[in-house]
Amino acid sequence: MRFLNRLFLPLILTAIVVSQYKVQAQPAQVTQSLALKMHTLNSLQTCGSVLYIAAHPDDENTRLISWLVNEKHYRTGYLSLTRGDGGQNLIGTEQGESLGLIRTHELIEARKRDGAEQFFTRAYDFGYSKTPEETVSKWNRDSILSDMVWVIRKFRPDVIICRFPTTGEGGHGHHTASAILAEEAFDAAADPKQYSWQLAFLEVWKPHRLLWNTFSFGNRNTTAPDQYKVNVGGYNPILGKSYGEIAAEARSCHSSQAFGTARNRGEIIEYFKTIKGTAPVEDLLDGINTGWSRFPESQKIQQAILQCNSNATFFNDVQRSFTQLMTLKQEIEKSNRIPEEWKAYYLQKVQQLIIGITGMYAECTTAVGTASPGDSLSLQLQFVHRTLSDTLSIVSLSVANQKYDLDSIGIRGKVLQHTIAYRIPTQIEISQPYWLQSEVREDMFQIAAGVFPGAAISAPALSMEIKMRIAEDTFSLELPVQYKKIDPSKGEVYQPFYIAPPLSVNFMSDVFIFHSDAAKKIDLKVYAYSGNQEGKVRIQLPEGWQCEPAYHTVVLKTAGQEQILSFMVKPPAGVRVNRKLAMYAAIEIGDRSHALADMRISYPHIPDLVRFPMAKAWITELDAKHNLRTVGYIPGAGDKIPEFLQQMGIQTVTLTGTDLQNTDLSQYDAIITGVRAWNTNTDLRTGKDALFEYIKAGGVCVIQYNTAYGLVSPDLGPYPIKLSRERVTDELAEIRIISETDSNLQYPNAITHADFENWVQERGLYFPGEIDSAYFKPLAMSDPKESETTNALIWAPYGKGKFVYTGLSFFRQLPAGVPGAARLFLNLLHPVVGKK
Repeated sequence: MRFLNRLFLPLILTAIVVSQYKVQAQPAQVTQSLALKMHTLNSLQTCGSVLYIAAHPDDENTRLISWLVNEKHYRTGYLSLTRGDGGQNLIGTEQGESLGLIRTHELIEARKRDGAEQFFTRAYDFGYSKTPEETVSKWNRDSILSDMVWVIRKFRPDVIICRFPTTGEGGHGHHTASAILAEEAFDAAADPKQYSWQLAFLEVWKPHRLLWNTFSFGNRNTTAPDQYKVNVGGYNPILGKSYGEIAAEARSCHSSQAFGTARNRGEIIEYFKTIKGTAPVEDLLDGINTGWSRFPESQKIQQAILQCNSNATFFNDVQRSFTQLMTLKQEIEKSNRIPEEWKAYYLQKVQQLIIGITGMYAECTTAVGTASPGDSLSLQLQFVHRTLSDTLSIVSLSVANQKYDLDSIGIRGKVLQHTIAYRIPTQIEISQPYWLQSEVREDMFQIAAGVFPGAAISAPALSMEIKMRIAEDTFSLELPVQYKKIDPSKGEVYQPFYIAPPLSVNFMSDVFIFHSDAAKKIDLKVYAYSGNQEGKVRIQLPEGWQCEPAYHTVVLKTAGQEQILSFMVKPPAGVRVNRKLAMYAAIEIGDRSHALADMRISYPHIPDLVRFPMAKAWITELDAKHNLRTVGYIPGAGDKIPEFLQQMGIQTVTLTGTDLQNTDLSQYDAIITGVRAWNTNTDLRTGKDALFEYIKAGGVCVIQYNTAYGLVSPDLGPYPIKLSRERVTDELAEIRIISETDSNLQYPNAITHADFENWVQERGLYFPGEIDSAYFKPLAMSDPKESETTNALIWAPYGKGKFVYTGLSFFRQLPAGVPGAARLFLNLLHPVVGKK
């Protein structure tokens, strides 16, 4: 499995020139301005390196990182232990691995802006953790530590900086664990006895110091006057921005976490506490040689860099600057005393400058976004160099080691357009993020043998290599094959290109609920990524379940064609039990069979993402009753509650602010607000009074969790509610039923302790703190060794109706098909019957 070991500077041409050092370019279409060329040239004089370590996407301090990269010119990386899979999603309904994929690419976009590199471990974000002990007990501690040691040995940082301390002030257990493991990795990376298998590929490395970047946010202030401090809020006249402005642009890439932030143009003081090594006095890299003299026999490299930087008008004389940069490139290539990782890093910078001064542009595109093994693909090469008097000669082209002849050899000024008819190998791998090749096990990503940890993303599905010659020097240009289209409203649009299976098959829902002996129609969508496809589609069911027909034959003639297939699935006869079962879909094409669905993610702030997980859905056998016909739903940040209601035969109507104020709400048996609706939906600011009148007149309203920060209205209910950050993170935490006669636990389904079995990720989050005495509290729960909370589910009669506020994470449980959560949620939507 090919993958990207590093992400380079943010503003780069799609083509990255390399010699024997092959570097995959990020799929970006940005050329270097004169200012950026000058900025890159200045950075060549510095050889220091810093690795920043924390737990999640958005934990990194982009203000400090922007300053380290762009002011100090230190090579800087961010190691995020997880990909943020267990967080909340403020822009859509994706959860789990799909959310982690989004947040991975948000980090990549952030690094493009601040200029740092991005790394990860195999740790899966299983959700909020209150203690580091719980965190490392769920992860394989040794595996995560091994990954961190690998990154340190490969990146070779002079200084490591942690965002969080080992003493718990960071709050989240993942945060504290990241600091504890960073201390261990700091020492382990220098010990040849630890993870000695890595030494077949890398050398041991001992950073000079480990620092904690202390902080002051929320109600926590861990800074102190005696700590080393530095102002990172300076202004860079070459870039025309302050580091606070760059940092805000990077921070604002975390859209799924709603972390858009204002640009800071003034002083920013960052504080540091020394954890290991000598404390800094004048500079974070005090006592460390950050010049080229740190590498033996580097005098000629230093001299070449000085010659480039000694001329203020360096870029005005293209031929002279080209010659000097070529000399520098050759000196770096000849050196056998520079570590390979550093050599590749600086060659990339020099070669980026060579691309810039030659006015070189190159891209390899295709007119389709996907193709399948065995398909023919038309690749369009566009190439030009515009400033040198030297003639550039293209020696050869190759795609996946398949070489092609090129008629045109002497190119200068004119754009070369060349088309290659490429047949995709039948044995090529289907595009898949390397960490999602297998299902997550024990809160760890399972990566294939031979794939080393740390990489941010997989390499492009296809790349073209161009070998060329300028001034007697040979270059190798590696171009990712990209999907290019012309959008009338946007112009040129570039997206990743993916290798897809010939046919994909998707269940039309993630969960199918069976609450009687009746057969249920289950629909599948088959999509053709390649033309002239024929196959048999089957559903693989649990033992005792029946399916009619046994299979469907599909014939799809053209790529992009799709077909909906319907199966009638019947459960075993007998008493319904509350349980969750897996089922799979499979496609037989000739003598081959596969079971791949497709999952497409499209947001404007990241590239279009496609992955091909197993074609899997859940059957939820549910012993549940309800008397509901129509429910109103007020959207929030995104959940799949409406899909659940529709599966139960309940009509669900999305309500707007206009609907709340101008519609007879009595037609709804209940009204639900989506997760964080009171944080994100301004319709509630003006519509809440109508909502409360609806309850008073006899309606039922259920409000799902919100956060205390940024409420559109403080009036969450008819009686006062003040939210807290209290939560129960153990999905198996014991539940105490305070009032067994409470109507919400009795009607129409009798709720017992069995209904709280097999929940996923957590019990709930952001529970109410202070509440009015009018509210009833039927449930109590707690994480291990903590005091009970009774505010996870509260309700009150109001007029003739019922108001419910719940922090229980139904938004996770119902899409996961948890039977007991479904039964309880249905109860909440019914009016009070009998005892309160």
